[in-house]
Order: sequence, then structure tokens, then C-alpha cells
Amino acid sequence: MIDVAAAVIVDEKDRIFIARKRKGLPLEGMWEFPGGKIEQGETAAEAIERELMEEMGVRVEPEGLLGENVHHYDEFSVRLIAHYARIVEGQIKLSDHDMCEWVSMDDLNDYVMAPADEPLKQIIQNRNGSAK
Repeated sequence: MIDVAAAVIVDEKDRIFIARKRKGLPLEGMWEFPGGKIEQGETAAEAIERELMEEMGVRVEPEGLLGENVHHYDEFSVRLIAHYARIVEGQIKLSDHDMCEWVSMDDLNDYVMAPADEPLKQIIQNRNGSAK
């Protein structure tokens, strides 16, 4: 099983940051909460900080565990651990993604999310009472 960390970044307008995987990468064209694989000896929060700096050029501060989900793809399984986070420094630059959006919690349903991210979307909406 692959352990992956994801950042659920919420801005001052209660919009959530999502990014779309670029062509040529696994899950291309699907939207996700940004993050990446957790390296040995690293916590999910540390992985979020490292991955968002590497992939997007921003420094984030994890602010608490949102939840986790296990998803079984055909060839492997992923345990996705999500933390709320906020951007504290830098401007977003995309490398593994070709597009990013700040979306309202209700509008999350308009985006095709990566399968492992889908249950997190539901957790967010249920906690905020905004499920469509």
C-alpha cells in the first residue's frame, strides 16, 4: 500500500484549492487535493509541506487532520491522509498539474476528482453542511 498525503487548502472566502493532473501522468485530467507520497520516516503533515514546495513552489502550514481513505486501484492501493492546510508563502506554480481552481464547497461536485480524493470531498461537504 502506498501512503499519500493531501492538503485541503481553504482560503478566507471558504473556497478550496484543487488542481488537475496534466497529460502524461497517472490520473491525467482528474482533479485532486494537492500532495504526494509520504517518504519513509516522514509524517503526512511533513509530506504535505515538502510536496507543495516541490510541485507548486508554495510553503504551506498543515492545520489539522481532516481524515483518511483507502482506495484500491487495479494495480495498487493508496492510503490517502488529508490535512487542512493554508498557504503561508509563495505564488502557485504548476508542474505536475495543468490547471488549478479555488472552488466553493458546493461546486466541488462539478469536478471529476481522483477516486481516492472523492471520499474526502464528501467529508468536507458533510462537515460544512453543504452537500448538494
